Amino acid sequence: MTGRPIALHCLFSLTAACADSSTASAGAVASGDAAILDTAVAGDATAASAERDSAAPALASAGLVGQWYDCSGDLALRPDGTFEWQSAGDPCLVRGGWSVAGATVTFQPTAVGPGCGKPPGWLKSGVGASVAEGVLTLSDLAIFGGGHRLAQGAVQRQRWNLTSAGHTATLDLCLTAKGTFFDGKFASPDCALLACAGVVGQVSQVGSETHVWLQCSGQCPCAGVLVAKTKTAAAMAGSWSMAHCGGGSDGQFEATLGVFPGP
Repeated sequence: MTGRPIALHCLFSLTAACADSSTASAGAVASGDAAILDTAVAGDATAASAERDSAAPALASAGLVGQWYDCSGDLALRPDGTFEWQSAGDPCLVRGGWSVAGATVTFQPTAVGPGCGKPPGWLKSGVGASVAEGVLTLSDLAIFGGGHRLAQGAVQRQRWNLTSAGHTATLDLCLTAKGTFFDGKFASPDCALLACAGVVGQVSQVGSETHVWLQCSGQCPCAGVLVAKTKTAAAMAGSWSMAHCGGGSDGQFEATLGVFPGP
């Protein structure tokens, strides 16, 4: 793994040009890859939210009732106006009420279990919501990345165990029943492989390669890409590159498919 200076504007704008420069030593990135980082939104967030809500079609609460899944846990929206969020991998359980007004959903947690370090940031009031092809998108400028997605049905949840130069990380990818990516996250115990923790913004297929776009927030934001040059149902290998406030890092990786943590 090596460090090198990377243009800071590439931290927040993963255009093809930035991706190519940040992964030069880790393998060329096709110029057709789409950017997955939202640029900073100027202006009043409240006004932007109001404009979004007025333009969006009204939701029907009946269309949201059911079981929803992402890479962090399970969300049950019940017809009696109550919800339950069960985290995957730890005992966090959140209960409360939910309601729909126009094109927004309001979550009102009333009971947060002792195993919850920090409940999901989207469990709040006035979150924009839309449903398309079995995917629920919650939109809010205060949510990192601008929103969050959950899906219904036979969701595929994958836990990949990565290794690189003696360091380890986990990569979680969530796909719809049709195989469409909708959510993902990663974490590294020593912060040396990829970054300490972050989310997956997009997964794209470029020829025979699989490109996984990564980002993280906090005091030292990061952005990068993991390129699987070879990939089977149970293993993959390739290169990775990350840019962050301290410069950048990259390397080669190998990964095997593990067991996704249950609630």
